[in-house]
Amino acid sequence: MPRVSGPGCGRSSTMTRVDERRIGASFSVRACRQFGLDTTEVLTAALTDLGMRHYRLMSYWDEYEQQPGVYNFNGIIQQLDILASHNATATFCLGIRQPRWPECHMPGWAKSLQPDELQTAALAYIAATLDAVAPFIGSAITSVQLENEFYNRGIGTCTDYSRSRLKAEIALVRSRIPETPLVLTTSNSISLPLRAPRPDKVGFSIYRYQYQGDAKRVSPLPAQWYRVRAAAVKALGMDVFCHELQAEPWGAKSTEQLPWDEQLQLMDEQRIQQHVAFALKSGLQEIDLWGLEWWYWAKTHHNHPGIWEAVRSISRA
Repeated sequence: MPRVSGPGCGRSSTMTRVDERRIGASFSVRACRQFGLDTTEVLTAALTDLGMRHYRLMSYWDEYEQQPGVYNFNGIIQQLDILASHNATATFCLGIRQPRWPECHMPGWAKSLQPDELQTAALAYIAATLDAVAPFIGSAITSVQLENEFYNRGIGTCTDYSRSRLKAEIALVRSRIPETPLVLTTSNSISLPLRAPRPDKVGFSIYRYQYQGDAKRVSPLPAQWYRVRAAAVKALGMDVFCHELQAEPWGAKSTEQLPWDEQLQLMDEQRIQQHVAFALKSGLQEIDLWGLEWWYWAKTHHNHPGIWEAVRSISRA
């Protein structure tokens, strides 16, 4: 069977086959809009060509409740219908903080709310979202993620890190869908879910190359660090996986604003292979790649199909 190789993988005799793992991807309508892509086209291509069968989907608050109490979940339902038609599954994101900039996706009308009012409004939105996707719970939706990297103060425009709000949201989700695994995620750092309430699954992000201000930073953390961290989470009684594995450029500007040659210096086919190999060496059983929309944009707008084909070789291995 094909194997993933690359620097940091160790000796070939100890490499782990991708077919022993679940390789998926995050999918964001906001990222599709950023790159000028059709959301249905991208998701369908990932299902039919890449062959990926698991995705992380978002329910951005400012997309689906633009006026208080007025909901339009057509976009979410369409994505879930597409997954269901291909026998694919999703981790479904809930809450104020969800993947992609600005991280906290509050509608304009909610930004001036007081903390207690914000909590009430957020809980109402989560409840309405769960009602809308109820037919997919347990089939297309196999787990739910609440408040992406909730305590990560290093990125995004978020200002509310209230543990009481997080507890209230967890209580709501568990009361509504008690049999569905609940996911909380941590950043590319040292945090562990030591305080209650705890989730069923913990997601780690792995970013090897980042920008802080205008300075490029290479993560010093070895694969063994994530292996030890995962073992600590399992010892606490929770499953663990990689909810974001970097497979998209991270530069000093938003990706679509970077010169194309600079994007390829930051991320290309070889580096994606290396990152997957690193994550596999970390011992994580499930890996969701970050960058699906960029791979498709590279293929269709820059006539650079190699990145898409490299991911296909990984997901179909």
